[in-house]
Amino acid sequence: MINLLIDQWIPVQRKDGARDVISPLDLLSDSPENPVKSIATIRPDFDGAVLQFLIGLYQVLLSPEDTDEWKELLDSPPTVDSLQKRIDQIKPAFIPDGPDHRFMQDSSVRDTDVWEIQNLLIEINNTHFLKKGTIQHLCPKCAVLALLTLELNSPSGGRGHMTSLRGGGPLTTLVCVPDEQTTLWHTVLLNLISTDMFPSKGDLTVNQSVIKIIFPWLGILPNSEGGDVIVPKDMHPYHVYRNVPRRIFLNFEDTTSGNCDLCGEKSEVLLSKYWSRPNGIKYDSWTHPLTPYYIKTDKAGDLHLPVRGKEGGVTYANWIGIVMGSTEAGRIPASVVKTLPDRLYKDPEYPELKVNVFGYVTDNAKARAWQEGILPTIIVPNEFRAAFLNEVSRLVSTASDILFILISKIKDGYSRDARNMKGDFSEVRVSFWHQTESVFYEALEKLTASIPADSSRSDELHPMTDEVKKSWLFEMRNVTLSLFKERVTFPIYGEADPGLSAHAELALRGYLSNNNAKVCKSLGLPAPEKVSKQKVKK
Repeated sequence: MINLLIDQWIPVQRKDGARDVISPLDLLSDSPENPVKSIATIRPDFDGAVLQFLIGLYQVLLSPEDTDEWKELLDSPPTVDSLQKRIDQIKPAFIPDGPDHRFMQDSSVRDTDVWEIQNLLIEINNTHFLKKGTIQHLCPKCAVLALLTLELNSPSGGRGHMTSLRGGGPLTTLVCVPDEQTTLWHTVLLNLISTDMFPSKGDLTVNQSVIKIIFPWLGILPNSEGGDVIVPKDMHPYHVYRNVPRRIFLNFEDTTSGNCDLCGEKSEVLLSKYWSRPNGIKYDSWTHPLTPYYIKTDKAGDLHLPVRGKEGGVTYANWIGIVMGSTEAGRIPASVVKTLPDRLYKDPEYPELKVNVFGYVTDNAKARAWQEGILPTIIVPNEFRAAFLNEVSRLVSTASDILFILISKIKDGYSRDARNMKGDFSEVRVSFWHQTESVFYEALEKLTASIPADSSRSDELHPMTDEVKKSWLFEMRNVTLSLFKERVTFPIYGEADPGLSAHAELALRGYLSNNNAKVCKSLGLPAPEKVSKQKVKK
């Protein structure tokens, strides 16, 4: 038997680039000269799942009471000996191949419906990570990685196959520092939340009496065959890190030996089957500390729904909702991001915090894409937060309007009947957001600099913000016109009409002008002066 708490099974990369395999507890005695920098499995979705596994594990092991205790952990990691009592309490929950109670598995489905092992893998159009039919055997490590990833992210899988606690395809957001500074230990610690800031209002005490409601597979796992729903009061708040919506039991009885079809390593034990039944745990009303939410209002009131990945990747269009949040727009950052100002405001040791965003893009029961990206954080004093968010919202909203006009004018350059023109313009959207990213962040930096040092007199930003927005519009004009020309010069959507494209470009230039009243209003700039006909005649 292996134990995922004390045995070495996690592939990692160290500071010098060397690969290694560690146990979760090895992080407590990591080498300061050559520390572990990152998870290094063979798939990015596995990397993300292991990171969440480690964060959830250390949230239970350490459970800091307040910010001061949390900061002490950043400066001075505990020892294994100091945590031994807690380790012994939870160790039985981390055995994936035991006789009965197994890590994230439901023993009640043993000897029921048989599934091929490749179905544990969340695949994207069957070709993104691997080709269909190429996975027939998995080593125990890869099988556990696949199981963990599926349970944490499970998309809709048909009738009775439940989605994860955060729904299908949730975005995960983790606080991180720049690559040159980061270690895996710091990444884990930065994403722990002290009990006084934890989003759940339940009792966060961890002792022997609550182990089975943190790790419910140590007992009889609930299911939804009778329509039961599991809400936060039914489990310990820390169960949020290890939800088990799928009823799965790995078949360690009928195995073979050879090379794993996923990692390629030789193993004396290769799994080819698992058992599974529908109607696993159906979760409702949970708030995950690592996921941003948005508010949807209906007849029942306000619903807090997890933000899911969207086509086009992680861009600055997501920045406000993921990093800052907005009451007006109903956007709530993940608790681990939202609490940053209270935890690390103006901390000289962490001047450049970022948010690592990753997750699947799903559509019904299918994963369409895997996306990940890094967004910078800016901690704004509360008295200037509303004014700052207002200006940033203007930039993002105006950028969305410019993108709409860009696509419209590209169509006009090809056809007199642009409304009915067919074509996939998703690559224009992706290119636009990525090519204007540096323009946005440059403006963001300047807006941050416009926050007055003295907040006693006013809650308004410095008047220089108008110049920042004008400069932003100038740079946006250059990028947008370049994107337009590329797509009408080369026959991407057919043969462009020179006359139509020239007229469309002129209209686009007019829209992007400082004299466009609509753009000025959108940016909150003074209305342009109207030129009288008399002046024009002169």
